[in-house]
Amino acid sequence: MPGRRLGLEEWEEIRVGLVRGESLRVIARRLGRPVSTIARAVDRNGGWIRYVAACAQRRAKRCARRPKPPRLVEDAALARRVTRRLVEDQESPMTIARAKDVSHETIYQASYPGDRGLDPGLWRHLHHQRRRRWR
Repeated sequence: MPGRRLGLEEWEEIRVGLVRGESLRVIARRLGRPVSTIARAVDRNGGWIRYVAACAQRRAKRCARRPKPPRLVEDAALARRVTRRLVEDQESPMTIARAKDVSHETIYQASYPGDRGLDPGLWRHLHHQRRRRWR
């Protein structure tokens, strides 16, 4: 279960530890956080050399924002590939999800009416052709 997010003071403490040349294990122990949390934070934000605490905080805040736009709205090329595989290849969302970098749930949500990235009539190409989604 995920814990609380890193705060600006913790981001800065990570930066100070990196400048001092401390190991991630030492930094994690001082902050009372798992080593994996600190390692991911450093890797996502420039690594040991280019890590900047303020940029890391801004990025974390931006990534945590809700609601996020649906994946198939953001990536039109991915939406076209998913549509082609649904319509022409008659594949199931689960099969498409295994091959593409998108979940089957995203494909199902996008197949029904609403602004989710795919044509709202794609429910006709699903294996179970229901007009509305059963949850």
